[in-house]
Amino acid sequence: MDHCCKLWDVESAHCCLTLRGHTQCVNAVQFLPYSSILCSCSQDKTISLWDARTGLCMQTLWAHQHSCNDVISNAQGTVLFSADCFGNVVSWDVRKASPIKQWQLGPSGVNTLAVDPAGTVLACASNNGSVILIDPLTSKQWTLTGHTDYVLGVGYSPLADSLVSGDSAGHVIVWQ
Repeated sequence: MDHCCKLWDVESAHCCLTLRGHTQCVNAVQFLPYSSILCSCSQDKTISLWDARTGLCMQTLWAHQHSCNDVISNAQGTVLFSADCFGNVVSWDVRKASPIKQWQLGPSGVNTLAVDPAGTVLACASNNGSVILIDPLTSKQWTLTGHTDYVLGVGYSPLADSLVSGDSAGHVIVWQ
């Protein structure tokens, strides 16, 4: 494994740029909205912010003690959310490259994250079979139960009127 991110020209299927810097597997990548900044997270417990035009790592963020499973941003691209395999979730100020808040949801790992379009509810897919919802401003939490196995994915509808989650047993739940 090469522990890198690759930027591709979709039309030609040509690799335009290889981003090197992580020391273990890269688990998730996402572009920040309205920018050429790419975020990646890795089993090496870090989040990297890359300039996708130059391939340079602009910043490495450290707060996780375990493999970082997912990184996403709010719709404005000003806040990142990351989660690790022991259930630690962190919100980050992108401009300051520093943590805002941390939530310990473990000991079960958080696999993926989704934030509603308004940025008011963060959904966390947990290995304990639940979806944990967090208000990033107040830190209020509530739990959606109904899965019988690891929840591997979550996503909001474009209008944020429903949330969908899927588990390792093949079940999908649409939450209204």
